[in-house]
Amino acid sequence: MNDYDYYGVFGRSSLVALQERRLRFGESTVVLVGSYLADETYDLPVADPALKTLLILGVGPDREKKSGYQDTYRLLRDWAGQNPGYRLLFKRHPRSKARFWSDAAAQFANIELLDTQCSLAQALAQASVVINIMSNAGIEAGLAGRPVIHVNAGSDVDIFSHSLFFGPQVSDEQGFSRQLKALEQDYQRHSAQARRFADYHLVHGAQGLLKTTQLVDDLLHGSDPACNFETFRLAAAG
Repeated sequence: MNDYDYYGVFGRSSLVALQERRLRFGESTVVLVGSYLADETYDLPVADPALKTLLILGVGPDREKKSGYQDTYRLLRDWAGQNPGYRLLFKRHPRSKARFWSDAAAQFANIELLDTQCSLAQALAQASVVINIMSNAGIEAGLAGRPVIHVNAGSDVDIFSHSLFFGPQVSDEQGFSRQLKALEQDYQRHSAQARRFADYHLVHGAQGLLKTTQLVDDLLHGSDPACNFETFRLAAAG
C-alpha cells in the first residue's frame, strides 16, 4: 500500500526498498526524516584503533539454532583463541541466553560476555571495531563512528548493504584478519565510512525525533516538506 499524501521513512535504504517493489498501490511523496529512536547516546568520540577491542553483535535465538550462524560463532571464537592480543566483547540479543559465548568466555581470557544491563551505547563506547552478523544494531554502530566488519559464514542475503560501505562479507578467519588489518591501517577513513553507512539507513542521525516533529509541524501549518527535507514522488507500480 502506498496511497499516502506523505510517507516518512528513516533513510535512503527505505526509499530504495520501496522503489524496488514491483507492486505498489496508490501514490505518495516519500520524505526522508530519520528515526525517532536514535538519540545522542550514540554521538561518541572516534575510538583509538590501538584499543584492539572488537564488539560482536549477537543474533536472536532463532538464528542461533541455524548452522550458518553456529559456524559464524565458531569462526569468531576460534579467531579470538588464535589472536590473544585482541579483546572480544559479545553483546547478546535480548532474547538469547548466550550459552555459546558463556562457554567461550570461560575458555578464552580475551573473550567477555557483556552483562545484560550493559546498553548498546555503553558497549560501543568500549570498542574500536564492531562485528555484525545480522543485527540492525550495526546501524547504531555506524552512528557511533565504529567501523563494521560483516561476518557471516552462512548463506543469508546481506539485508543491510554492508558491502556498499565496508567491503565484502567475511566467511573465514583469513578474510577476517585481512579486513581487520586493512581497517586498522586507515582507521579514520573507515570510521567516517561507518557514519555514512548510518546516514544511508538513518538520515539526520540523532536528530530523527526532532526532524519527525518538524515534519508534522510543517504539515499542520501547510508548509511544503520539500523546503526542509529530501522528498521523492513514489508512483503506483505493477
